[in-house]
Amino acid sequence: MIWLQPIFSLASGEIIAFEALVRWQHPTNGLVLPGEFIGIAEESDLITQIDSRVLADAIRQMSEWQKLIERERELAVSVNASARQIRSKGLPVKVRGLLDGFEVDPRRLALEITESVLVAGTSTVKNVLNELHDFGVRLALDDFGTGFSSLIYLNEFPFDTIKIERSFIENLGAGERRGSAIAEAIISIGNSLSMTVVAEAVSTETQLQMVRDLNCDLAQGFLMSRPVTADLATRMLQDPGRSLTL
Repeated sequence: MIWLQPIFSLASGEIIAFEALVRWQHPTNGLVLPGEFIGIAEESDLITQIDSRVLADAIRQMSEWQKLIERERELAVSVNASARQIRSKGLPVKVRGLLDGFEVDPRRLALEITESVLVAGTSTVKNVLNELHDFGVRLALDDFGTGFSSLIYLNEFPFDTIKIERSFIENLGAGERRGSAIAEAIISIGNSLSMTVVAEAVSTETQLQMVRDLNCDLAQGFLMSRPVTADLATRMLQDPGRSLTL
């Protein structure tokens, strides 16, 4: 099952996206977080089944939201894509089939890819990402700043969004000058490239104010909202008072 964490615009305060996060509802142990089962799933073909389920559930949910919101309102759902998923030549066909089947605008889907997925630099990965981007799916480089070649990937792949690695956000306001400087540099790079920049893991008012002052575009984190069920996410969209305090 998927839970959803809101992503807020720092300009308008509105929810403009949700990140789909996988959760396992165990019959006896209750809700199990991905850290407890994703590693095992990645060692088998189970990760493929999980990827397919999360992708389909996210697009299905976006289809429901399209019926509730004004057509011109900006809203998207983002899904974390695994290495196996991105390296599959059949992914673009699967994504397009789901989008067409649920009548979802491709621009309302974003796939989040970590740098580790791109390390191999295979032609298959590049072709898959280009094909997805060509028919409108947004691409986000997740955990930006954790590797050695992030800037190269911004040049080689058609990313629309960069998500700042959480450790840089956690250092904001904590007296860690280098972390703050890196966050500022990442936001500046994103702005210069006309990319959307997301600050992840915002957990304090100080961090929120600092990323806003640095002209970051979007923010998500426990300060604004923890991941919620699909039903609660829908109620949040329908509540005009549910916005980020500016």
